[in-house]
Amino acid sequence: VTLHPGTIALHGITGSLCVTRKDKAIVTSGILESEQEELSVLLEIETFTNGTVNFGSQNVASGLIVNSHGFIVGDMSTGVEMTTVDEGLGFLEEKDN
Repeated sequence: VTLHPGTIALHGITGSLCVTRKDKAIVTSGILESEQEELSVLLEIETFTNGTVNFGSQNVASGLIVNSHGFIVGDMSTGVEMTTVDEGLGFLEEKDN
């Protein structure tokens, strides 16, 4: 495994600030454009959606589990947050096809 040091929203511990699925990602709203460009190249991500979970938590991975079949969010997540995740990770696109 190749290590690529970097930041998301200027935080060095990036694991809780981004969740990916295929070529899409939900990221904290504080991500910088330069960080987003770097992640796009490293992870082959085409679409980034800013989002939160659990009533405003920027640590999206702390309240979101994703696989190819769907997702689970924390019980404090709002309807708007769930819709953002659903659309941002492409599940609605697949349901429409």
